[in-house]
Amino acid sequence: WTATDTSGNSASDTQMISVIDTTLPEITISESFSFEAINQTGNIFELPMIEYADNTEIIFITNDAPVSYEFGTTIVTWKVVDISDNISTSEQEVHVIDTTLPSMMVPNDIQVEASSIDATVVEFGSAQASDLVEIASITNDAPQVFPLGETIITWTATDTSGNSASDTQMISVIDTTLPEITISESFSFEAIN
Repeated sequence: WTATDTSGNSASDTQMISVIDTTLPEITISESFSFEAINQTGNIFELPMIEYADNTEIIFITNDAPVSYEFGTTIVTWKVVDISDNISTSEQEVHVIDTTLPSMMVPNDIQVEASSIDATVVEFGSAQASDLVEIASITNDAPQVFPLGETIITWTATDTSGNSASDTQMISVIDTTLPEITISESFSFEAIN
């Protein structure tokens, strides 16, 4: 600054003006994303880039997302740094979910000869199932023994997320066995008149 009087005398002094940046960058982020699992541990997804703003210049954007996601929820932390080294962070939930039904293969339909009218034992096999994540159980509603005629068995595969798929198998108990007859070859009777 310089002050000058009417006689031409002047005096000067200085004033420091410091323009500083203490404003944190602004981050606009979706709180969570959900992706369908493709397996138990190796789920690879690309997160969309976040939106950001700053009063100066952003020089660095990063996150700690894993290369692949495990089934369940992962917290990803984003970090934005501006040219003045102001840092903003924000968290985002990544949910790896399983809504895909298991696939299953039931044994072939079976036709067996009856050993009883209501208590034929049948070896009907076992079902196979697969899932993107993990199979929890394979069940059926088969009785211990089978009656004469047709019985439908319903097989159900359930995964660890509670998704289930069902299919059926037909058990036919038939009777093609001829009756057995045991007789005496001949009889003799005395005439009475």
